[in-house]
Amino acid sequence: MKQDSLLNKSFELISSSMATQMQAVFNDPVYAKAGINASDLYARIAQASLQSAKESAKKLLDEDMVGIYDKYFTTTDIENFIVFYQSKSGQKMIDKLPDITKDVMSAMTIKYQPALQQALMKEIQKLMYEAPKQ
Repeated sequence: MKQDSLLNKSFELISSSMATQMQAVFNDPVYAKAGINASDLYARIAQASLQSAKESAKKLLDEDMVGIYDKYFTTTDIENFIVFYQSKSGQKMIDKLPDITKDVMSAMTIKYQPALQQALMKEIQKLMYEAPKQ
């Protein structure tokens, strides 16, 4: 099915963004000092995570999407979507969606994630400071 190939392509493209983030974590010198091969550990975790995410996404597509779409769209809406996705523009949309997703993930990682992490760390520090001491 087209959705499976779209899903696979999407995961392949966004996995590079995940890889960059995870490598930053595993490049910490503490792993080398502990005798842990961080790149091997990273590869195993990334592979397992990616496979698990793919399986969940395929299950969602196969088992839940019909009910979700049925909740929000009429039969006529779905028929119109089919016509669109069979058109040249619709096929281009299907083809380019993984690339668009990758670019969005990249923009989020580069532009917005650092500020989000910083805000989260400030909130954690604030909560730790305010936490009652035992």
